[in-house]
Parts: sequence; structure tokens; C-alpha cells
Amino acid sequence: MSQILFAWELGRGYGHIARFLPVAIKLREAGHEVIFALKDLLYAEEILGPHGFTFYQAPVWQHPPHNLPESVSFAEILFKFGYLNPVNLLAMVKAWNQLYMAVKPDLLIIDYGPTALIASKDLGIPRAMIGTGFLIPPRETPIPGIQPWKNIPAQRLVNSEARVLQAINDVLSRLGQPALEVLAELFDVDEKFLTTFRELDHYQDRTEAHYWDPQFSADEGVSCSWPPGNSKKIFAYLKPTCKHFTEIIRQLALSPYRSLIHAPGLSDKKIEQLQSDNIIFSINPVNIREASEVADMAICHAGFGTVSAMLLGGCHVLLLPLQLEQAITANNIEKLGAAIVIYGNEEKPDFSNIITELATRPELHKKAADFSVKHRDYDKNRQIDKMVARCNELITNNKL
Repeated sequence: MSQILFAWELGRGYGHIARFLPVAIKLREAGHEVIFALKDLLYAEEILGPHGFTFYQAPVWQHPPHNLPESVSFAEILFKFGYLNPVNLLAMVKAWNQLYMAVKPDLLIIDYGPTALIASKDLGIPRAMIGTGFLIPPRETPIPGIQPWKNIPAQRLVNSEARVLQAINDVLSRLGQPALEVLAELFDVDEKFLTTFRELDHYQDRTEAHYWDPQFSADEGVSCSWPPGNSKKIFAYLKPTCKHFTEIIRQLALSPYRSLIHAPGLSDKKIEQLQSDNIIFSINPVNIREASEVADMAICHAGFGTVSAMLLGGCHVLLLPLQLEQAITANNIEKLGAAIVIYGNEEKPDFSNIITELATRPELHKKAADFSVKHRDYDKNRQIDKMVARCNELITNNKL
């Protein structure tokens, strides 16, 4: 039996865990022990507990500097997580090293974990990255910008990357390891499980890539249930912290449509205030596959697993991205013609008209249906089997 460590360092939401869970279950069935190191333990027990997986709190940087400009590149994202100070970064690398020493993995699978990658350079075990295009940048120098709608000066990308590279190499020097020549060298691993569709890749100009197609836990969660009636059905996955949350719910209540709303963490008091005859709330995760097959349309924040499931089900979407990764995903789907997008700089959207538009524009549904047809051969189970086979191959080859 081999030890496989899944390490998640940056990012938000339980999609990181859900993406890997089906693979982890199959790896365990193949005789391996899978251990999780998680950036966020929220929902860890709900998602992993029933399956009996062991999980740890991953080392995470909790002191982002203030007054940084908006990140326009992978390097500038790292500014927020200890990479402006080599001493801070060294502490994080040492913490990851100590976790590796405790677990002693035979295979490391890293989900959005730049510091986890640095710390694992000299482990002598196979390493893989897993995630969407945003989480696995292309191996280019400089790494392309992450806001395609902006004209970012090339020199800014170069300067930001040089600053991060200097901090990393300072840490590697203190640990007696060779320096990186370029930042993208950090991504030189044994396998990249780039779990996205080409159309949704956050780096649309990526020249070389093997796409493994999305992974998400489609069949986990409670069964879907909409209010009775014959009107169109809306599935919504909305964070109560979204600034437009209350207004969207009020407009859905006033609409002629029936809504099932997954709102994690929504209080009983708030549910009582917003409840109506045409809305059902669920604070627990919902079976996404079922929702995508039954709903006529969806509203969400452009979380990758959710929108992938919706598009595969031929379900068009209203998207309200909360952060940059989601904004890029939303922009890609908007370009496909299968979404209406409300970006964060829109102060008072007219949700009454927007919801009507979502329900009555046939071209939105057609584009989503076209996407579903194009990817009708997508087979999650076949994909999982291929990923498990590749993991077995990595472990076996390392033991030869």
C-alpha cells in the first residue's frame, strides 16, 4: 500500500476537495491510503468524513499585506501569501516540509499549492498538479497575465515575476537547494492533471496542454426539490456574503419561476425573512448532476465545478463572480454565448429584468445546449479511471 497526499494550499470553496474526492475513492479501492492536507476545513467533515479519509490543516499564510494593487498575474497573487518576504516564505516551506515528514507520501498531488511545490522539490517522489487552468499556469516566461480584458504592460509582468523568483531562490539557497532559473520552472512536475475544457481554460492562449476534462463531485449532496408548479425551474448556488444576495432572492420570489437555492451558511432567521412559496432553500450542498439535468437555468458565482456541470447539462447561467478566477471563467462562458454576467463593479443591477432575460432568451439556452452536445462523450468515470491509472504508473515507476 502506498501513501498519497493531496495538498491544497490556496483558493476558496469546497470545490477543491470535491474535484479530487472521486479520484481519492478510486485510489483507495486500488489499495492506496489517501490523506488530505486542506487549506480550509469548512465542509471537510461533511465531504470527507463519511468516506473515512484522514485530513490535516495545511500550512497557510494568514497575514496578507495591505494596500496591494489588484493582482494581474500569477506572481502578483503570490505577493499576498508570504512571497514578498523570504523569511515568511521560509517559514511556510519549513511547515510544509514538516507535514511531508509526518505523512511520508509516495505520491504528492498538489491543488493550487505553490509553497507546497517549493517544499517538495527534493522529496524524491513523483509529484502531480491538479486543477483548472487558473491553478496550473502555462510554462512560459513571463507567465501571461490573468486579466485578458486589460492591457497589462509586459514589463510589469517581468518585474513582478522577478521579485517572486528572488524570494523563492533566497529560500532555496538557505535550504541548500539549486535556484530556479524562471518562475515557471516551479511547475515542472511528473504530471499535470489539467481538469478543464479547452473553451474554459483561464489561459486561452496556452500552446501546449493535455486536458483531462473537469472533475467535480457531481453526485454528492442532497437530492433536488423545487416548489410545486409548472413554471421554469431555477437552480441557484449563491453565497450569503454576496453583496447582491438579498436583492436577487427578493426578485426570484417576485418572479413567476420556481427556485432551489443552495446558500451555504444562511441563518434560519434570514431564511425566514426571505422565504416564499416559489423558493426552497438548502444550506447543504446539492446534487449538482441532478440539478443540471432538471433545472432550466442556473444562477451562481462561476465556481468551476458548478458551471461545468451546468453546461454539460445544457443549462445556461447567470453568473456573479466574486473573485478573479471566477471572473475569468465567467468571461469565457459569456464569450461562448451561454451566460449573462454581472461583474463586481456593477452597483445596482436590475435583477428583475435580468432574471426575465435569463428565462426568455432562447439563444442562451441554445449555446449551452451546443456545449453539452459538443462534450457529450464526457465520461467522468472513464476520466477517473485514467487518472487513477496514471497515479499508479507514477508510483510504480518511482519504485523500479
